[in-house]
Order: sequence, then structure tokens, then C-alpha cells
Amino acid sequence: MKKSLCILLTLVLLAVTCACKPPRINENVADPNKTPLYIAIGDNGVGTEFLYDLEKAYEAYNPEVDVVINQRDSELANGLEYIKTATEDIIYVNSEFTFTQYGNYVLDLTDMTASKAYDENGAYVGMGNGTKSLQDKMMYYENGFNLVNQGTKEDPRFLGLPWFSAIYGLWYDMDLFDTENLYNLPEYTGFDGVANTGDEYFGPDGVEGTYDDGLPATWEDMKALLQVMKEKGIVPFTFSGMHSWMRNFWLDVILMNYEGMNDYTLCYTFDGTDSDFGEINADNGYLLKQQEGKKATLMVAEKIAKDKLYSTPSLYTTQTHLQAQIDFLDSVTTDSASAFLIDGSWWEYEARDTFADMSKQNPNFARGKRRFGYFPIPRFVGTEGLKDQVNTQQYINSISNYMIAANAKTKVKDVVEDFLLFSHSEESLVNFTKTTNLFCLYEYDMSKDLDSLTPLAQSVYDLMRDENVVIYFSGKDALTMNGYTATQAQNCLRAKNNTFFDNWDFLTKVGNMNYMDAIRDMAFDEKNELTAATWFEGLGEACSKSTWDKYFG
Repeated sequence: MKKSLCILLTLVLLAVTCACKPPRINENVADPNKTPLYIAIGDNGVGTEFLYDLEKAYEAYNPEVDVVINQRDSELANGLEYIKTATEDIIYVNSEFTFTQYGNYVLDLTDMTASKAYDENGAYVGMGNGTKSLQDKMMYYENGFNLVNQGTKEDPRFLGLPWFSAIYGLWYDMDLFDTENLYNLPEYTGFDGVANTGDEYFGPDGVEGTYDDGLPATWEDMKALLQVMKEKGIVPFTFSGMHSWMRNFWLDVILMNYEGMNDYTLCYTFDGTDSDFGEINADNGYLLKQQEGKKATLMVAEKIAKDKLYSTPSLYTTQTHLQAQIDFLDSVTTDSASAFLIDGSWWEYEARDTFADMSKQNPNFARGKRRFGYFPIPRFVGTEGLKDQVNTQQYINSISNYMIAANAKTKVKDVVEDFLLFSHSEESLVNFTKTTNLFCLYEYDMSKDLDSLTPLAQSVYDLMRDENVVIYFSGKDALTMNGYTATQAQNCLRAKNNTFFDNWDFLTKVGNMNYMDAIRDMAFDEKNELTAATWFEGLGEACSKSTWDKYFG
């Protein structure tokens, strides 16, 4: 009996010990004879290969330091929240957050970014030894800087560093377009609605000799393309069924392109003049639910849903973005090739294992061998029941909420700063892009290394430098392009009322039901009550004047 009691007490003590775990320590341990530098990162689309390459390069540069990388996939799912308990010195984060929430946990990097640490060629020469600073290399039009800079451009306060940017939208299989003769369709009529006048083959920008030549210039031309695809047995769209935000994010790109920058950002500030509704303020913001651009966007959603222009798994809730990438790439080996993928420009690198597996069967299926490009938004001109689109610029969405933070608790501040500056040298930035095919938010020259990039990455590079293209940022981040500071963007009406504005733009009420996922809900509408027209009408029902007044009156 005493023996049993001892065993029981032992188990209790073990249970207590397990329940009261000591603070987390780094799984990987640095060389005790060197200065340790711990780094946390999640795998996601960008991967970790670039960081292990950077580890080797930095340790060769500074042999007294041992860089230790800890992969924190699940821990970093909540963004910078992890830094409250983090043991690492540097954290790579790829989810949106506001740095002001974590001011006590992050290291202020302002002095570091202002230090002249690079020579005229961008090589790292040590803090105070160069002619250029990290601030000098920054591309200030990117919203990433407004997330980390809690000051102004003139008087910055950097609580972190921007990392990289990705283009979000529709990607098309250029090889498929070539083999199936999908460029310059005779069915195209262009902006004047008349065939064989030439402009129908210049794409949405209407300019000959640019990236979009041969693609549909208008939504009417796009419908003609989709019909040709249907006749050829091609499945137009593939996307994630699990992550509704991914397809809805693309719908947001369509909305921006129709409305233009000014009218689009009014849906966040509710302070300015709309081209249709006139003065907009906190008293009448509900009017923007009926913007014409929302009607145009819903027409696209209806076309995809009602005509079943998607691969069957695309609406499965089990279809992840990774599976969508596999289906898109593998479709070329079937009788129903897929033409478009809705995703970010990271998708190609994220799908590297799929490319590798397919290349074993056919070397031409390897990553970099197949050609993919960005598919621009056609203009809405000559569409029945819709005002002609006034905006002529091509707006392309950039996701740039990828940040690097330093832990305020670090005991190796000098090493942290040295590593961060080293990692933003010309050579380091070029190597990052060569590895990931993604672009950091700094000025650096890729012109000598373009051949090392995939066709998709080359197309993004060209887009970023096309004078007819405007890189913008969805949501409140677009405000930065209209001169708003980070603080002003964070204090706009929509940002301060996140709960009310959740899915606000396309939230509709039809009958007694609320809907928000246009493509999916229209696709599964058995009663055929959900159309672009009924959905658009229901936008006003979902947010009437009385509803608005109850919240903001």
C-alpha cells in the first residue's frame, strides 16, 4: 500500500511539473564558444532556404557569431504576438499587425536604419563607414513602411523593417495561351466595340508593345475569351475553396480598377468626394455600398459562378491554396487544362515541390521552364447595365505586410543590428530574389540577374517598372498612396470600427438571408435568387441609412 502511495505521489508530482512548464528555450543551441544569434521564422510561401543561405554568408563574414534558426510555423500564425514570449533575437513575420501594439517588445531600429552602412554600390561596409543608409535604400511608396514607421518620412521612427512585397491577383498559363491560340482572338472588339480596328489587341492599357498585348481589353472581350475556353474544354479558374479571402481579395482588385484610387479609398476614410455620390462623410458613408464598381465586380462573380467556370475542387472547403496550386499545375496533363490561378506571386516558389515532382516525368514541367504571367483586369466599357469605367490605369494589388522585428530583450543588440544591415546589402537582396523570386522593399539592381528568375518573376519585375501600372495596397493601406500617415490610416473610420466593417463592401441581404462570399454563394444558389442584380440591390439592404445611423449617429 505504501508502495502504491509512493507511485501515486510520484505521478502527481510529474503532472504538476508538466503543467507548470518552464519558460520556452531555443530548441537549437548555439556554439558555446561563439556569440549566439537566434532567429525565428515561419515557412509559408517564402520558405526558409534564403535564410539558411544568409546564415552561411553572415557566419563567413563574422565567424565569431553562430546564427541559429528556429522554425516557428504555428507560433507565428498570430504575427508579432509571438514576440511577447519569444526567446529569439530576430523574428521574420508575415501577417498583418500594428507595431504600436508591441512597442514594449520590439527594438527601436531608427538609429540603425539611419547609419551610413553601405558604399555607393550597396555593399555593406559597417555602421558609419559608408555613404548610404538603409533609409536611403527604402522604397517609401510601399505600405510596409507605414506599418513599421511610427513617425513620418521626414522624421521616422522604425520599430521594425519592411521585408518583401508580393503581387496578388490572377495568374495565367502563357504556354497554354500559346498552344491554344488564346491571344488576339478575332472575337475581340476593344473599347470602341468594333472588330478589326486594331485597338482590341492592345490589352486593357490600350498601349501597343506592352505586357498586356493580345489579352482582352474589356470585360466584353473577356467574356468572349471565356466562351472560347469553354468550347475548347479549358477550365478557366482555379482557386482555394478553403480560404475565401483569396478569391475575395481578387474581387477587391476588380473593384479598385473600376473605381480608381480616390473612390476606392473613400470606403475606408469616409471623408472626401465620390464621383457619383458627391461629398462623403461619417453621416452618409452607407451610400458607398452602391458604388458602380461593386456592381461590375458582382457581374464577374456571377459569370464565374453561374457558368461554372471553375475547377470542381475550387469550391470545396477542403481545397487549400496548396492543393489549388497542385490542381492548376497538374491540369496541363489532363483533358481539362486550367487557364487561371487566383493567388499571390509567392505561389510559384511555394509550389516548388510540385514542380520538382512533375519534372521527373517531363523536364519541361520544371519550375522556370513553364511560363506564367500576371493577367490584368479588363476595363468595363460597353457592358450592358453598367456605366463605362472612367479609370484607365491598371491598379495591381501588392501585399507587403511582411516584416522583420528585433526583440527588445535581446542581449546581443550590436550583433542584431550588424546582421540586419548585412542582410540588406546589395548582394543579400539580390540573392533573396534569386532564391524566392520575390522582391524586397528596397532599391537594388536585378538587371544583371534577370535570367536567373522564372518567367513569372520577370513579369512581376516588368510590372513594377511599367509606367502604365500603379502598384497599390488593398484596404486602409491604399490610404498611404493618398498622403495618409500610418497614424492617420490606423485612425480612419473603418480601421477604428473593424467589427462593423467586417466584409462590409460585398455583404448583402437577399430576402431574410445575409451573404458575403459572392462566387461561392452564387454557385450554390439552388433557387437562383442570387444574381449580380439581386446581390447589388441587397448591398443597400445590408447597410441602410437606419443601420448606419444606429452605429454612427
